[in-house]
Amino acid sequence: MPHQSVRIIREEHSALGVMLRSMLALVERGPGNPTSDYFTALRAIFFCIDEFHEAQHHPKESRLLFPKVATASQDAADAVRLLDQDHAQSEASARHLQHLLLAWEMIGWTRRARFESACGSYVAHLMNHMAIEEQLILPQAERCLSAEDWRLLDDAFALCGDARVSNYLADPDYASLLGRIRQLVAAPFVPQTRH
Repeated sequence: MPHQSVRIIREEHSALGVMLRSMLALVERGPGNPTSDYFTALRAIFFCIDEFHEAQHHPKESRLLFPKVATASQDAADAVRLLDQDHAQSEASARHLQHLLLAWEMIGWTRRARFESACGSYVAHLMNHMAIEEQLILPQAERCLSAEDWRLLDDAFALCGDARVSNYLADPDYASLLGRIRQLVAAPFVPQTRH
């Protein structure tokens, strides 16, 4: 049976992946009429990524998991350094992309291509980041960490909210927001709330 902290990380990655695929689907489809719905939906997706992924997910990995893995596995230490650098720059990358979106909305179509290109790069980078964590860091952790390390990690992750992605998906405020995004995106990508 997987460790609780590993299950939580994978669930959170899955939820972020759904948000990122929703964003790409929306960008590929392009704005319709009214265009305000398009910009509203993208801003709402960025808000969710910032509230959940940047504020909750990254700090847990950097503070709780990465130091233990880097200490226990020299094979993973270099990857951990790169992933930590990504975490440190991730919020700024998201802010830059939001600025490009705002520039397109405020200035006009001449800014569209720059946003779309940057958005594709942003999503690809985050998907690759999560793949490294799942394909290298988590397997190294499972090989190298002690039972005591896992007990401490599982306890710490359990203290970070409800220890389930459903904590934020079921929150009435987030459930309402995700419902609005789902309507605006008009695609089945946005995570479903759990009751």
